[in-house]
This record gives sequence, structure tokens and C-alpha cells, in this order.
Amino acid sequence: MNASLHEQVKRIEEERNAFSQQEAELKEKLQSAVENLKGLQQAYDEIKAGAANYLELKEQYDSANSDLAAARTELEELNREVENLRLSQRLQWFVAGAMVLLGGWLIGLTMGRYQKKRRSSFHI
Repeated sequence: MNASLHEQVKRIEEERNAFSQQEAELKEKLQSAVENLKGLQQAYDEIKAGAANYLELKEQYDSANSDLAAARTELEELNREVENLRLSQRLQWFVAGAMVLLGGWLIGLTMGRYQKKRRSSFHI
């Protein structure tokens, strides 16, 4: 019976050693998991802070995008207006040139008739 008790004690000590070794491995794994969790928590907090900025930045982007679209529309309207003004100015210069030509022609015609009347009065 003594041998049997020695065997039982030996077996129990072996089991205890195995459990101690398993406990050490589990503590090491737990410590590694805790460190990993801390790293993940920090990454999560950074992402969370970035997400808050993301929503603000997205709102600013959308606002700037709509402002850009409005500015482009206004630019197109102003370009059309400038082109219309250029066309109007060209037309005004053309009309002014035609008026000068017509005025010169009328003055020439009038002066020509006046000179004919003057010549005829001197030749009498």
C-alpha cells in the first residue's frame, strides 16, 4: 500500500507540475491578450477620433463642393455675359463706322452739290 501511495503522490505531483506549467502558459497568454487588447483599444480610440473628424471633414467637403458648383455656374453665366457684351460692342463699333461712312458720304454729296452751285454762279 505504501508503494501505491508513493505512486499516487508521484502522479499527483506530476499533475501539479503539469498544472503549474499550464497555469504559467495561460498567464503568459493572458498577459499577451491583455497587451493586445490595450493596443486594439488604442487603435480603436484613434479610429473613433478620426471618424469624428471624418464627419466634420465630409460636411466641409460637401459644402465646398456645392460652393464650387455654384461658382462654376456663375462663371459660365459671366462668360456668356462677357461674350454678349463683346458682341454688342462690336455691333456698336460697326454701327458707328457705318454712321461715319454714311455721314461722310452725305457730307461729300452735299459739298459736291454745293460746289457745283458755286461754280455755276462764278461762271455766269
